[in-house]
Amino acid sequence: MKRAAAVLLLALAGCGEDGSPAPSALPVSGTWSLNQLVQGGGATCGEAGSLMLTQSGETLGGTFGARGACETQNMAADFVRSGNVETGSVDGTTIHFTLGVCRYSGTIVGDPPALLGGSLTCGGLPSTSGALVGSWEASR
Repeated sequence: MKRAAAVLLLALAGCGEDGSPAPSALPVSGTWSLNQLVQGGGATCGEAGSLMLTQSGETLGGTFGARGACETQNMAADFVRSGNVETGSVDGTTIHFTLGVCRYSGTIVGDPPALLGGSLTCGGLPSTSGALVGSWEASR
């Protein structure tokens, strides 16, 4: 009887609350084309670039490089940025990571994944009077 209970507990440990299999981290490693648009603090910024993701289980890292442009009522400026993917995680079909001062949250679409997308918030930008919020999408 104890053995049957132990087997049942091990089986349930791999299940979600409703008894379905627990989600595993979908594989998102590789190169993605990234596009985003953010607004706030009197500015609108668009950006396009490349996102190179590396994954170990549910932990996400990598690098990025992008070009973009921001406009306010008084000025427009182009920019280039690059850096590391930080504080990244994958949980089932949910993805989170940070690029510089921007925090990304989104959904993984497809198995194998072909599309990533969701919302982002950027703070700490000197040329705006508040956080920028918007949407992002990455495709293979």
